[in-house]
Amino acid sequence: MSIGVVKPKNQIKQKRFITDDLLERTYNELPRPSIYTLLADHGEELFPSDFFCDLYPSKRGRPTTPARTIATVMVLGAFEGLADEKATAKLKYDLRWKVAAGIAIDAPVFNYSVICLLRSRLLNSSSPERIFDRVLSFAKDNKIVISKIRSIDSTALYDSVETKSTIRMIEAALSDIESEIRYEIPSLSRPSFDDSKDVSNYIEALCARSLSHIEKYSQCESETLGENLAFLSSILDQDTESDESGKRSIKDGVSKDRIISKVDPEARHGRKSASRHFDGYKSHVASDPTTGLITAIKVTPGNVSDKEATLDLVRDLGSVPEETEVALAQPEEVLPSSATECDLSSKQQSAKDFNQAVITDEDGQLRLNPEVSFVIGDSAYGGFDTRDDLASRGIGILSRVPTPHNRDGKFAKDAFRIDTANSCVTCPAGNVVAYKVSHLGQGAVSFGTSCATCPLKERCTTSKSGRTIRIHRYQAELERLRAQQRDPVFIALYNHYRSFAERMNAQLVKVLHGGRKSRYIGLEKSQFCISQRAASVNLSRISKLLVT
Repeated sequence: MSIGVVKPKNQIKQKRFITDDLLERTYNELPRPSIYTLLADHGEELFPSDFFCDLYPSKRGRPTTPARTIATVMVLGAFEGLADEKATAKLKYDLRWKVAAGIAIDAPVFNYSVICLLRSRLLNSSSPERIFDRVLSFAKDNKIVISKIRSIDSTALYDSVETKSTIRMIEAALSDIESEIRYEIPSLSRPSFDDSKDVSNYIEALCARSLSHIEKYSQCESETLGENLAFLSSILDQDTESDESGKRSIKDGVSKDRIISKVDPEARHGRKSASRHFDGYKSHVASDPTTGLITAIKVTPGNVSDKEATLDLVRDLGSVPEETEVALAQPEEVLPSSATECDLSSKQQSAKDFNQAVITDEDGQLRLNPEVSFVIGDSAYGGFDTRDDLASRGIGILSRVPTPHNRDGKFAKDAFRIDTANSCVTCPAGNVVAYKVSHLGQGAVSFGTSCATCPLKERCTTSKSGRTIRIHRYQAELERLRAQQRDPVFIALYNHYRSFAERMNAQLVKVLHGGRKSRYIGLEKSQFCISQRAASVNLSRISKLLVT
């Protein structure tokens, strides 16, 4: 234990406290590379003085805070996971932030409400994600070459509100409506939830009162009242049902697109696996494996499939040809019964095969050609509709397709040999059954009579009518892809590139306050929050790339 004495000249209360070279010493002692030194060296280049000028069209004055200063605070706040108030406090007391923002040590610090007002203007502007876009442009301006390979993935983004039950949402909506219409009848008294009959009567009374308000005030001119009535109507439709006598009760199960909160009506129930559920949104990320930069981000409701965000994530890789746009706009053609899987998968066959894009790098490792547009994702992105859309844009895809499985260790579908050329299926016991292709290119095979005396029946099925095998519309292409993903080259490339998207998602959610939870309400603001975080992660990565 040290027992030294503090000298008077080193005390903070000393009047002759020297600060002339304090910022310079701080700058020299900052770790290199780091996001702080990058912002200190290139802050004016990143965020010039006219960066936010379009947000203030009036000529009667401008905010006195420089664009570089406020943009730096927003980026560093996202990087360290700080709220607006704590971020401005950091700018006031943290020398690293002062050096990064390029302000003097005694410069006045703006109030955190400036960030709140600027965020509102950004959300209403034509380019709300301009900070993220500017960081990517800065990387390209400084000779950082971004390849045409994209590793994509999604992660859960929890909402910042309480998920309420059906009864509580109806009660909240009724309270807002009745306070606006000045309803004089007192609210219904809540039941004892230990008595199921009492709860049932209470739900029926709530629904009756709600339907009465909806019918009476459906033609109102008040915008607020109209929104509350529309919300109440949606809750009744999705969560309640009526029996033959007209009595309403809570519906069994969960509606497909269920609203889970009145405060945040855009949040949804979501799941990442059969056992992992969450409420809120999904954050989709596309990253460049060669540089480690995030190239695109997309936030969707939690119940949206990963494949729905694919085209938004790779919009910078290719555009749809004019003739393809017209074809995609037309309704799907009805396929003739004689159509084969090869005809059905012509778009997939036109996509770049990964073997044609494989090269050997300086270390002798197999890699994809960075000049060829390719997407790497898990099996959620391996559907044929996604492959069609990417192929129409000239983009290849490195993704797995689900492998067939069966319960209790019985024969899976891949144990059967499907001959699409001759339209027949051979079972593990050697029985051959023919099938017909429907007008949609599908088919089905039933081994009913053969299964009755088959010695392998116990290892195959428990159905009394025998085993049934359904033929996929893209069966030949599906089998080709399953054989392809067993290729050692495919496995090596997939494992190498797949980890980058996981790493980017980990960096996005790895902040002190919990980056997996959205700070804002609504889809648009959640998207803005993630874009700020992605911009800060990119700046940290760019600082290393500029050094190397």
